[in-house]
Amino acid sequence: MGSNIFVPKISHSVDTSYMKQEKFWMTEARLGTWSVAVIALVCISFALSYTRAILIPFIFSLFLYFMLLPLMRHLRLKLKFPRWLALSVTFMIVFLMIFSLALFLTTTVKGFIDGYDDYQNKVIIVFDHLKTNLSEKGYNIEALNIEDQLRKIPVSEILKDTGFGVLNFISKLFLVFIFLLFLFTGTKAKPDEDDDTVTNELMIEIDRKVRQYLITKLAISTLTAVVVGVFLFGMDLDFAFAFTVLVFVLNFIPTVGSIIATLLPLPVALIQFENPSHVIAVVAIPTVMQFLIGSVMEPKLLGDSLKLHPVVILMSLMFWTLIWGIPGAFIAVPITAVVKIIFEKIEGGHAISNLMAGYLQDQKED
Repeated sequence: MGSNIFVPKISHSVDTSYMKQEKFWMTEARLGTWSVAVIALVCISFALSYTRAILIPFIFSLFLYFMLLPLMRHLRLKLKFPRWLALSVTFMIVFLMIFSLALFLTTTVKGFIDGYDDYQNKVIIVFDHLKTNLSEKGYNIEALNIEDQLRKIPVSEILKDTGFGVLNFISKLFLVFIFLLFLFTGTKAKPDEDDDTVTNELMIEIDRKVRQYLITKLAISTLTAVVVGVFLFGMDLDFAFAFTVLVFVLNFIPTVGSIIATLLPLPVALIQFENPSHVIAVVAIPTVMQFLIGSVMEPKLLGDSLKLHPVVILMSLMFWTLIWGIPGAFIAVPITAVVKIIFEKIEGGHAISNLMAGYLQDQKED
């Protein structure tokens, strides 16, 4: 009887087909997820571009809030200032910053208008000298009336557009001031419920990393502007103060900003200096200074706090510049850092966060 016992054979065909079907649906679901993500990204980009007039001042005010909040805390907790006095001192500093920037813009534009005729004559002299040297070397240069060509430039229209641009920028600055006022006055008034008692882990991380980046970048930009400015003033370059301020401002744009700040004085140096070595020095020396500070000192001070891959920084710079123009270039890095922190804290976002940090494998960061 033992030989007649029926032993059923185990078939794996059902399990295999089920696994294949499950794998197919998983692949299809992942494709659908990525499709929805792409559509959502396009919609968000359109919304950001459409609301740029309001969002750009708000984002700038938010970053200013992160930078000035330690001052506010110091005045209240260390110096024991009452709330109204700490707010007054903080906003007086902000107002002086905005007023100084507006004064700088108007003074620079006025200085260019006042000296336009002198620069026009210098450009004519430089072109005539260049044409003479080329003719002496055997090059047949057609007689071009440089003066007539320069006279045809619509200077009045350019200055008019520049003036409107400056006024628009100043109005945006005061909108930033208003947003900042609401951000500070919206904090809790009781001393035992001050801003230091933050319970949200996500906000703690964003607050810490963004403030560290902004304050460190502010210190580095100030140092770079001082060093380059001393050299430009030593060279007695025209508009040296304006170029110094531009070095400070453009240093907040990663990589590209330093290059632009280095090349901006070149046209003025070509017109002002007859000695080629002075022209080369105006470009070469600031380049070396910015390289030493940006490539040697900045990584040691800033470290790897943001944990963003250089390619991600470059792509974010291109994306935010496309969406918000020049203002987007200034805030591309901190915004991308905030996005990365959000992906770190939400479920299922570690893969994207690690990819932004340059990790190809899913791993938790310290």
